[in-house]
Amino acid sequence: MWRILCSVCVTCLWIQRNRARFEQEDVTIAGSVQEFWDTGVRQLRAVAEFRRFETKIQGAHLLLSLRHLDRAPRAPQVTSPVQPPDSQEEPALLTGLRIYQKSCTH
Repeated sequence: MWRILCSVCVTCLWIQRNRARFEQEDVTIAGSVQEFWDTGVRQLRAVAEFRRFETKIQGAHLLLSLRHLDRAPRAPQVTSPVQPPDSQEEPALLTGLRIYQKSCTH
């Protein structure tokens, strides 16, 4: 998934650079982000092939991951930005790493 999105990112930036350079098109950050997101999701959906037996499990997994990406983000858990020595709160970095670990395994 990340390999595909990385190649889409480089490709989108190159296309936008060419449009700005040769067609004098104005490129905005918001437009660039939206174009990357739309192109990335379209490419991931195209790769989520699960009609053939050999790719059925990988395609279904990728499709579920795409659905997870499309969901609205939840409010962050309450965490302490700095861990005081006597605090029982979980540090923000540790919470973030656990969320990242879960996203990699699901």
